[in-house]
Amino acid sequence: MNKQKTLLVLLVLVFLSSMICSSAAAAEAKVKTEGSYFSHLNQTYARGLKNIIVSPAEIYVGVRDAKDAENKCPAGGKYVMGFFKGFGKTFVRLASGLCDLVGGWLPNYQQWPSLQPETLF
Repeated sequence: MNKQKTLLVLLVLVFLSSMICSSAAAAEAKVKTEGSYFSHLNQTYARGLKNIIVSPAEIYVGVRDAKDAENKCPAGGKYVMGFFKGFGKTFVRLASGLCDLVGGWLPNYQQWPSLQPETLF
C-alpha cells in the first residue's frame, strides 16, 4: 500500500513538472520572435522531455484500446495483445523523446515530423 502511494505521488510530481516545463517554454517562446531558432529549440526540448516522461503510459493506452476493439480473441487475449502493442509504442515514444533531446539543437531537425500525437498529454 505504501509503494502505491509513493508511485502515485511520483507520477503526480512528474506530471506537474512537465506542465511547468511546458508552460515555461511557452512563456519564453512568446518573448522571443515567432519562428526563431530558440523558440523551436524550446518546443523541441519540451516535446522530447514530455515524450520520455509519459512513454510508460503507452502500455495503459494499448490495453485500453485493445479492450474496446471488436476483434475475436480468446478471454484475456485482447489485454495481452494490448500490453505488447503498448509496450512497443513505449519504446517508440521513448526513442522519439531521446531524439528530440539529442538532436533538437540541429536547425533542420526541428522541422522533422514527430509522433502522432506529439505527446500524450
